[in-house]
Amino acid sequence: MRFSIHPLNMKSSATLMIAVILCSAGTRLTAEQTATETLQRPGPVVVQDPQGNLHGDSERTWIDLTSITLSISSGTAILDVEVASPFPAASQMPGLSADLILHLLTDSREDPLDPSLLQQLIRFNYSNEGWTPVSILDKDPSSVSLIPIRITSHGNTVSFQFPAGLIEEYSHWAVSTSTACAPKWRPLTHNPPTPVASLPEINDDPN
Repeated sequence: MRFSIHPLNMKSSATLMIAVILCSAGTRLTAEQTATETLQRPGPVVVQDPQGNLHGDSERTWIDLTSITLSISSGTAILDVEVASPFPAASQMPGLSADLILHLLTDSREDPLDPSLLQQLIRFNYSNEGWTPVSILDKDPSSVSLIPIRITSHGNTVSFQFPAGLIEEYSHWAVSTSTACAPKWRPLTHNPPTPVASLPEINDDPN
């Protein structure tokens, strides 16, 4: 397999530092660069991310973010993620894993990679166990398994559904991916955080 390694810049270094901290603290739980925000409030918020902006191994295109949609309806938040290529079968992931992180922010000027904001993350992991939630904000790991979360994946898309109450105190968000929690799977590869976007308005209209 051909590897393409890009020199780490300041953003890459910050991503690595945050990922290392997350990996050391994460608990696995079982679960059933110019990007643009293309749709503003109200309704779902869609963020497009440029294909081919991975840092690390450019062939890991299944963590190369291309389009992310966040919507809130009837008390449920739905995060729909599209990547550049289909996810590998879980059986192809022994000893390998990748994280997808929803960064939640209280101000549009906050940096998603600020280490002081580590408690404002919802982190999901893909491995030989499939998709699982790993950590949710500052919730106690022993109670996170009680939070209803639904994850569905097909081809190059994955959808995460969780209670909207988890994010209602925040105003902005971004998404990133990283393979840092599989330290033997070199080189570290990540998709930098998408641009900070506004959370969508709550849509409780059944029509």
